[in-house]
Amino acid sequence: MKWLFLCVLAGLASSSVADPVFSYPHNGTGTLNMSSWVWEEGTDADFYSYESFILPTATDIAAVSWRGGYQYTGYGSVFTFNITIYDSTAGDSQPYCNNPQLEEWYLADYDTGGVANQTPAGVFGSVQMYDYYYELPVKFHALAGKKYWIRIEGLIAGSYPGWGIASGSGGNGSHFTFSTGAAMFRFYPNDTCFTLFDAYQTLEPDRYEITEGEEITGDLGSLLSSDDNRLLMVNDPSTLAVTLELASLPTSVASPHDLVVRVEQFAERGGLSLQASFKNRTTGNFDFISGIVCPTTDSTMVLSTLNQAYLLADGTVLARLRWQPINDEDPSQDGWGHLVDFVSFRVGS
Repeated sequence: MKWLFLCVLAGLASSSVADPVFSYPHNGTGTLNMSSWVWEEGTDADFYSYESFILPTATDIAAVSWRGGYQYTGYGSVFTFNITIYDSTAGDSQPYCNNPQLEEWYLADYDTGGVANQTPAGVFGSVQMYDYYYELPVKFHALAGKKYWIRIEGLIAGSYPGWGIASGSGGNGSHFTFSTGAAMFRFYPNDTCFTLFDAYQTLEPDRYEITEGEEITGDLGSLLSSDDNRLLMVNDPSTLAVTLELASLPTSVASPHDLVVRVEQFAERGGLSLQASFKNRTTGNFDFISGIVCPTTDSTMVLSTLNQAYLLADGTVLARLRWQPINDEDPSQDGWGHLVDFVSFRVGS
């Protein structure tokens, strides 16, 4: 059978960056929260915005995205950004940061060295917004359940700090600020808009091939979500086996080495083994990764490896699943279904 493909624009777009672990998405308005200063002496109009975040599990933050724009134009533009992460004060009431005009107290600080992949995002409330994305050169390890604060500010080449970060949604409706002119910290309305990403990228299956056995119902779309819309296969009448090969979309993770594949599946009879293999780009062979006794109810098989050889030259992963009887007393009379509901590939660095 030929390889079967699914072209879904949204799926391709979703696999272009790492997985989000925290987000305050844009609320759709043109409201900006000023967070910029004039390079290099500064002005009394410089303004800084801080926002808190808490992650449910310990995570290495590998990238940050945000949305913003210019409240005032004609006075200069951003040429680079500072992304700074802070601890909280006792009681988690505000960032532990100090006056930004003086020596600051922070946990991590990054200079994007440019405009962070600035891309027009559309006009909202007469304000032209831009999307930004930056991969951290050193990952920030965030502890589970701990409150941190992030400040994203633009450095302006010009005479007035007119750049601000867009308003987000999903938080407590306020953010922390510092006004240079007033030399004062305070809370202002609005969440700020940003997303944090880990060092992993979840990839959908891009194609599959049944090299042994026969396809009955389902298609590639059946593998994209856990919804009981399954790919159904029956065994080859001679070998009594089914072999399914699954290829992922290509990853864009730099220096990937951690690979996790999840397969939700079951068979309509007991007494089957299920063996999983990954194709090795060095040898061209499929290497055995794991084997189980195939369940007869919906279950998830998790395959993991740190071997970079299983990421092929085109950035994809090719997995092979093979079902066969462990012991069958009357094989000539047997025919049964093998069902796969959901497949995902997760690649990390």
